[in-house]
Amino acid sequence: MNIQLQIRPYSLPMKSPWPGRLRNAFGQRKGWILALRAGDLRGWGDCAPLPAMGTESHEDAGTFLVNTRAHHAPRISGMLEDLAAARNTHPAASHALETALLDVLARQQGIPLRQRLTNQAVDRICVNAMAGDVCFQGNQDANKQGCQVIKLKMGQHPIEEEIDCLHKLCENLPPGIRLRLDANGAWPYETTEKLLRSLEGLPVESLEEPLACPDLDDLDRLQEQTDIPLALDESLKYLSFDEVLDSRLPRLVIKPALQGGLERGYRMAAMAAGRGKACVVTSLVESAVGIHAAAQLAAAVDSLSPGLAHGLATSAWLQKDVARPPRVEAGFMHLSNSPGLGIHEVFSSQVHSPFS
Repeated sequence: MNIQLQIRPYSLPMKSPWPGRLRNAFGQRKGWILALRAGDLRGWGDCAPLPAMGTESHEDAGTFLVNTRAHHAPRISGMLEDLAAARNTHPAASHALETALLDVLARQQGIPLRQRLTNQAVDRICVNAMAGDVCFQGNQDANKQGCQVIKLKMGQHPIEEEIDCLHKLCENLPPGIRLRLDANGAWPYETTEKLLRSLEGLPVESLEEPLACPDLDDLDRLQEQTDIPLALDESLKYLSFDEVLDSRLPRLVIKPALQGGLERGYRMAAMAAGRGKACVVTSLVESAVGIHAAAQLAAAVDSLSPGLAHGLATSAWLQKDVARPPRVEAGFMHLSNSPGLGIHEVFSSQVHSPFS
């Protein structure tokens, strides 16, 4: 089967800068849409590196994609095998290529891509809303889509100020709403201890990446002091996964573009579930193609950790997009039952790029 790979650059401006410690990391999302044609079938993938979170650089990702286009294996199976060595060094590019390849294979089989990961995958997933900074909420209508979990970024202000903001926010929080807090590695151990003591009695669903130096022994000690689940996210890239599985931490956050693909992400979630840990899937604020891909993974992971809210309702932060994102209604993201990713058209959002 003749395989052709097209690389389409895009630039999607944000409605406002992403909140939290990564606020200055990006005011727009740049990347490439991959269009892989195999015979009469086409698969899509999104390569949107975010070095601040641990992916390769844009330059490295673009060079890798161009080299792959010029020297790829003649078969889909061979292309997938070739990605094994690249997932650690080029996770965003590997994820995009794997997504396009799996999209084609799922279309060949006539099944949604998520069913290639597990036949227990669901058709809709619970999602959280992103409200912004804990002291300066960027979206006052964050629960407009009916989400029961609202995510807030912390670590931008003195801890006493953020604790005060959090308590004031909770005074007016609608009944049943819970808060997911994310510090992106903001604090030393003692500051995290202080925060955890202040959270007693508040409707906090979890706390992600509190420590500036994510030592597993320190995190275990912190987890012993609280019933609030502590979660690892971007630091999974740098820690021994076997040691993470041995830790007391009850929750992991999986970003497929950071881990190198959907298949690896699902394997990680399955291993974690086998050790009693729950997993949620979150985006890197990719285009709609990337959100569709992450949603397919989340629908598979939900069979292992049912009912948790996944961090995928980020498309509203973009001023424009390359495709229609999955529909979110009453706190749930609904996935297409069409074969593959469920994407039928990709719009033009091209910018000049040395890799086009």
